[in-house]
Amino acid sequence: MSCGAIEEGIYRLGRLGATIHPSRTAFLRELAEIVSDSVGIEVVGLAVYEEGLLAPATACYVHGPWGETQQRRFLEQSRWSPEERVLATRLAHRTPGRIYTRDELIEPQEFLSTRLYNELQRPLGISDQALVRYQAPDGAELLFGICATDHIQRIPQQTIEATRVIGDFLSRTWIRAWRREPEWMRSLKPTNRKVITLALRGFDDEQIAQELDLTYHAVRAHLKRAFRLAGVRSRLHLMQTLLQTTPQQDTGAEGNGQFDQNAADRVNGAITAA
Repeated sequence: MSCGAIEEGIYRLGRLGATIHPSRTAFLRELAEIVSDSVGIEVVGLAVYEEGLLAPATACYVHGPWGETQQRRFLEQSRWSPEERVLATRLAHRTPGRIYTRDELIEPQEFLSTRLYNELQRPLGISDQALVRYQAPDGAELLFGICATDHIQRIPQQTIEATRVIGDFLSRTWIRAWRREPEWMRSLKPTNRKVITLALRGFDDEQIAQELDLTYHAVRAHLKRAFRLAGVRSRLHLMQTLLQTTPQQDTGAEGNGQFDQNAADRVNGAITAA
């Protein structure tokens, strides 16, 4: 971890916030990868709760050494009852925007008896956590956490301080870019969603067909179905429709990826913190 790495991460977050993301899981994955690269920690988790932290998660992604099967376990856990998601439940009653270690949220001995520890964290070798929640103006909440695994045991304080700094920028990126899915998008099948995602990234029909191993006519059929569901006639109209699904406002220069002297001082302070 270095000041340069965190600075680069902040710039990457700024660019990411100006992009349309039809795949919300892919958006969370990019956020997690940026944090992991910037802070130098392997395990980074993000979950969005559009109805608040005590409701089931809308989307979840954990960047770490685990495969797809383990990823599903994190998503399933994010939809457990509030009583079983003990860390999230306690965090829901703490100050938003402040990072808490696991031991600050629950006594270590008490945590050892929880379902969260015994069914998820112990089998996956998670030895420590630091968590923070952010709130959007519309009431949606983002749960952001970093984890240590058995070979590290404890998250260094320096890493927590660096996470605190980049977390401020991450929350602004999320608020700017997160979009509640319109009803028609929820009915899309996986292949249809992939076609739309590539189309909005600028791929033409032939490029989409090659990327997804589909025929040209299959791509056209997927696009026509999506256009019909969305009530639009073109890619441009679809992009405009998706942009209108989020009323979030810009949150300041730092959220735009600009890196002023005040931000630089905060990063330097995090790097030198013991």
